[in-house]
Amino acid sequence: MKDTLYFAARLAGMDTGAQVRYPSEVVDDFLDGVLSIVSRATDLWIKRLPSVDNLEAIAKDLAGSKALDALPRSVFRSRKISAAAADIISPIAEELDLNKKSVAAVKDILRIYAVRYVLSTVDALPECTALPGDPVSAPAEGMFFVVSGEGWVSVKKIRITDNTHPLDVAFYAASLSQSVYDHIGKVDARWPDALEIDGCHARSRAVRDALAASGVYVHYGPAYDKIKPPKRIKGVKMK
Repeated sequence: MKDTLYFAARLAGMDTGAQVRYPSEVVDDFLDGVLSIVSRATDLWIKRLPSVDNLEAIAKDLAGSKALDALPRSVFRSRKISAAAADIISPIAEELDLNKKSVAAVKDILRIYAVRYVLSTVDALPECTALPGDPVSAPAEGMFFVVSGEGWVSVKKIRITDNTHPLDVAFYAASLSQSVYDHIGKVDARWPDALEIDGCHARSRAVRDALAASGVYVHYGPAYDKIKPPKRIKGVKMK
């Protein structure tokens, strides 16, 4: 798959995928679509964790007392959110024998989830899941990302089975999202006339970048800065 950027996902009711030439003028939009799809799929898996409804309730309460422009930062830094995240993590950490760095990463994942959840309730999380390029189908249940081209070679994939834990998906999402986010804007700068000015991908990137500038995140990549995925994760290949 030389000079190719490929992504396909089949899970949680999603079935989507495409491939494009890498590098090319549509890479930024493609990567933005990947980031949005992975984030949304991960949201659905995090909902399966015990007591997440309590985390959502706290985030909703904050939404009722904060102005929209202050809401993401308030939720992300909320002590109540952190305490609710700790309550969720405690039994899971014992079950999976997570070390301190892994626990810290899960806490970040849950804080990011809380921000994403509360912004979605007020329709303030524009995300574009469209993928330009030639349609492809996922080879199995899971998410599959491959890029091979100028300066970037990576394979990140996870197969979903009955034994897949929500944290398997979350750690995969953190790894892929960080890599994808770091590469957005590095290729399409060569084709400035091809970039969206007012399309859904442009709005998605604008919100994501504005929040990141204030230290708040709506993709799961920052959690990956804490750790590498625990060895217990099966079926996740990363290069």
